Amino acid sequence: MQAVILAGGLGTRLRPLTHTTPKPLVPIKGKPFFDYAIELLKEKGIDDFVICSSYLAHKIQDYYKNGKKFGVKITHSIESSPLGTAGAIKNASFYLDDVFFVINGDTYLDIDYRDIYEKFSESDKIAMLVVYTGEENWERTNDTLTKDGKVALYSKDGKDKRVKYVWAGVALFKKVLLDYIQSARAINLEDGIFQKLVEEGEILAYETKTRYYDIGTKERMKRFEEFISKSQGAKK
Repeated sequence: MQAVILAGGLGTRLRPLTHTTPKPLVPIKGKPFFDYAIELLKEKGIDDFVICSSYLAHKIQDYYKNGKKFGVKITHSIESSPLGTAGAIKNASFYLDDVFFVINGDTYLDIDYRDIYEKFSESDKIAMLVVYTGEENWERTNDTLTKDGKVALYSKDGKDKRVKYVWAGVALFKKVLLDYIQSARAINLEDGIFQKLVEEGEILAYETKTRYYDIGTKERMKRFEEFISKSQGAKK
């Protein structure tokens, strides 16, 4: 299985930590955040990574290289200037399999990726979003409404009162997605692409009650650090 990692963000909410360090390399308990994600995803069967980066991309490339030291394959798709989440995927088109995960570079989610992949591969749809159904009242950046196993509405700002799930930063796409993305421009998946796919009934929903973590803010980074501390303590 292949995963495209979106790691092009500036990490402004983590400054000054990200003044000289790209967000995937921000240290958590002595090692870069994304090391934890690679270890998890490898364990789940993902061994082919395409890292899309822009800000301080050379540091990400220098650290992860071709992935050999992690026992995986890593290809770097570097943008001369940030292209957004959709633009980054389009820019990496040469490296993409016919079916691929897209995972936010600051996200950690321990779920059965093989099960998601198999369910999606059995369908004729273009996309599948992993949506979180937990009840924690935390800051939401996007929300979804699902119906009959599909995403029936996508609200990119999380303000639509009809929605009750949050996108957990993990998606699965077929390569035909590229037809929905214009070339040579900066654009995010939330900028009309998700909405168009929803209108066409092309996005499936994979619901999970497994809590996801991200390091988008210092508060969330602290939550992830606490989670890792507990996980490491449980293994001793």
